[in-house]
Amino acid sequence: MKKISFLFTVLTILFLFTSCELRSDDVDKTFAMYDSFVLSNETLEAAGLPVVTIQTENNARILSKESWLNAKISISNAASDSYNFDSVDVSIRGRGNTTWPLYKKPFALKFSKKQQVLGMPKHKRWVLLANYRDNSFMKNSVAFYLSEKLGLDYTVRGKFVNLVLNGNYVGLYWLGEAIKVDSSRVNIDEDNDYLIESDIYYDEAWKFKSAIKNLPFMVQNDDSMNQTRLNNLESRINEMEQVLYAPDFPYVSGTSNIDDTYRNYIDLDSFAKFYLVNEIICNVELRHPKSCYFTLESSTGILKAGPAWDFDWGGDNPSNKMVLKNSVYYDALFKIPEFREKVNLLMDQLDSSDISQEIDNIKSEINESAKLDGHRWGTEWRNPVGVYCKSFSGYVENLKSCVTSRVNYIKHNPF
Repeated sequence: MKKISFLFTVLTILFLFTSCELRSDDVDKTFAMYDSFVLSNETLEAAGLPVVTIQTENNARILSKESWLNAKISISNAASDSYNFDSVDVSIRGRGNTTWPLYKKPFALKFSKKQQVLGMPKHKRWVLLANYRDNSFMKNSVAFYLSEKLGLDYTVRGKFVNLVLNGNYVGLYWLGEAIKVDSSRVNIDEDNDYLIESDIYYDEAWKFKSAIKNLPFMVQNDDSMNQTRLNNLESRINEMEQVLYAPDFPYVSGTSNIDDTYRNYIDLDSFAKFYLVNEIICNVELRHPKSCYFTLESSTGILKAGPAWDFDWGGDNPSNKMVLKNSVYYDALFKIPEFREKVNLLMDQLDSSDISQEIDNIKSEINESAKLDGHRWGTEWRNPVGVYCKSFSGYVENLKSCVTSRVNYIKHNPF
């Protein structure tokens, strides 16, 4: 009995020790970005992507999502020499919710005046996405490709880069546009219209939850926001929900006639396009929702879906079912024959072979940089949807299989 008791004690200690070791990914990751990892300019340039170099003032570490730090930014090795620049003033801080605590961190950038970046239209605000949870690095890029292909009003632009921070190589990043109201981005009236995010983090200043669906809405263009404007938006959203969730919707009560009052509140085209981007990528975050963007123009009072954003949790492969038909307002919208027809017509514009080719093109572009990132951060146990592959190529092929099979499934199972 004593031997058994002793063995049990040893096994228990080993189990506790092992459990702690397995949970090492949950420990504080604040300083991992600043471990020494220096690559030569020749190595970085040979990878073929632009090199973004950021030097913070006094080598300060970026520890906050709220406080901006002064820094200098340079871009070299760009496709065009005109895109390169040296030592421009910029402010930098952390960004993200689930992604900010991870080892390889995402950042927000703010120039003092509008700056053209890698050929993209001038603006002050930009983001550096780490894609740490996405071992293919390209889920967001493929989603943006679908957004553009389907014709959403605005698709976020960006470029893959290699990032050097305070002298250390910190990985393969995506440098792109922050979602902001601007004539070259979300083209609405800054002072009168609304850029809205629906997100369960519910952490912005101007916010409310809708009356029927209890969806969290937060106003993003808040410089001219006041309580009256917020109340007007909330009232409009609640009126829309009363229409969409009326007992006989979408029919006139007691008849087989469609009540098209919904057209006064919601833009079916944008919601159809937005749905397909998320459904094809299998972005389950829409079910929470997280990072779900809308606009509402005050002159029309009509809610539009988009821009599309944040697909790190996409790319799983349940090709034999629709996973998002009950997300956000789609449980009501799919009752409308006109909406189902729009979705089916949009699917006719997509070809799985075109999407497959786009994925191959991105892979060729970032392949060498993905290897460098793998040397810096490793490649294992980072995929949040539970798909584990042995290589970067494996993760790319898994994403390709997911997206193309879902396109083919939706085409053969029209709504």
